[in-house]
Amino acid sequence: MQIAQNLPALIAKSRYGNMCTHCSASGYFARIALRCGIALLFCCMLPYATALHAETLTESTESPVAAQMRLLETDLQRLHQKQQNIFQQFQMIQELRRYELMREGEITPSMPPAMVMGGPLPSYEEMAGKREERHKRLERYTADLDQLYAQYQELENEKKYLMQQIDALSRSLMEQLTK
Repeated sequence: MQIAQNLPALIAKSRYGNMCTHCSASGYFARIALRCGIALLFCCMLPYATALHAETLTESTESPVAAQMRLLETDLQRLHQKQQNIFQQFQMIQELRRYELMREGEITPSMPPAMVMGGPLPSYEEMAGKREERHKRLERYTADLDQLYAQYQELENEKKYLMQQIDALSRSLMEQLTK
């Protein structure tokens, strides 16, 4: 009873490094902490265990319609991940293209050749070669962007088709459940 009355003082002492003088109190707190830790671990693991158990139960008792829906949803997630990858590639190439367009002034100097500082003047052939390389890079980036956009749209169409199938299956499943 005395420990319960002095509990706030004991907690304050143990928080700031002064261990309580009652050995039984520190043991009591250790047991409580251990129990709380075990309970917390159990609570954290419970959703995973429940999901695993539910998954094994649903696999054996799952209707063909529900199994088909699950497969379609898995395909939908896979398509969504592919679409995200394509979008990231699209953004990277788009930035490369923007950078190339921004560098346009570096390749063709705006000042007369006599005023260019820092070394020998570039030859006409060198400037024309750089301009041609830049033009080819821009064309390649544009073609890659067009290709990625077409792939993205194709995946979007596939996703729409899968979503329509999932919607139809969910309606039929709801009808089965209401009967």
